[in-house]
Amino acid sequence: MMEQMKMVNNLAQEVLPNTDIVVFDELNKRMTLDSFEFVVTGSSSTTFPVLHFTSNNSNNFTNQIFHTINPSGTRWYATPTRLSNDGSAYFETMAYDTGAGLYKFNLKTPVILPNGGRLAFRAASGYEGGDMVLYKAIYRVEQ
Repeated sequence: MMEQMKMVNNLAQEVLPNTDIVVFDELNKRMTLDSFEFVVTGSSSTTFPVLHFTSNNSNNFTNQIFHTINPSGTRWYATPTRLSNDGSAYFETMAYDTGAGLYKFNLKTPVILPNGGRLAFRAASGYEGGDMVLYKAIYRVEQ
């Protein structure tokens, strides 16, 4: 099998209510997400990444691996607040500045997706706008 290395990045994109910002959609292909870093500016409790491993990507928890679990056992969206407060097996917090509304996270380790994946950003229900997201993802896809 041959692999193709890909990089996608966006320097600033406004997060819109009820609209996914799709970073990549590489379902039904073995892939590895080697590097992923992102910045959210604005609210620390609204914008979050989702990485689905099936075509059923309508739910924020089912078939999606980036949600967090807090110490009391509740699952949450991987918002900057939750990533910083609860920790994550996938992300390390690089910056968490509520005064400036600036939050940066890096993927800790590569993620292997045997059947591919779809990486996107979403906003929590009730979000009314104002967040921006910046990201860079480097991944490999088997051809």
